[in-house]
Order: sequence, then structure tokens, then C-alpha cells
Amino acid sequence: DEDCLQAKGRREATIFGALSMTAHFAGAVFAAATFFGLGFAGLTTRNCGSFCEASDALDQHVCIDDCFNATIKDQPESLRLYIRVVLGFWAPFCELL
Repeated sequence: DEDCLQAKGRREATIFGALSMTAHFAGAVFAAATFFGLGFAGLTTRNCGSFCEASDALDQHVCIDDCFNATIKDQPESLRLYIRVVLGFWAPFCELL
């Protein structure tokens, strides 16, 4: 910063701040696009805790485990393909940026 104060017209801090802001904004946009893609690929969710509390199950832990397993098995094939593409291509691509 001292060199910026000595030389008139140099704004290194502004440039670095703008680059940092751009990098964070791009990361947020890519993350949002990735999570929106889960919905478009057909992700279905359940609140297993509330479902098991409302049911007459004797063992809540077994009920929640069964609910989670059923939720995973009920996901469409398009979601499985989307996750493979994200983990196999999109995530490595973003690491290279």
C-alpha cells in the first residue's frame, strides 16, 4: 500500500479488490447454478424427522434410516446422471479455473 500512496494514479488495491469480488461472485453464480440443476434434474426431498415423529414407529432411528434409504432409492435416473456429470466433469473444470 505504501507504493500506492507514493505514486499518484496507481490504484492496486482497487484492482485487487475488483478481482477478488469477481472471483467470489463467479463462485456464487456457479454454486447456485449447480444447486438449481439438482432441482431441474428431479431431486425429491422428504423431511424424515417430521415423518417419523408423526408416525407410530417404535424405533425412531430405524424409521429415519428407512426413510432416508427410501428417499435415495426414489430419486430419478436423471438425477443420478446429473450428479455423475457434476462430480466427473463440472467440479474438475471449476478446479482448473
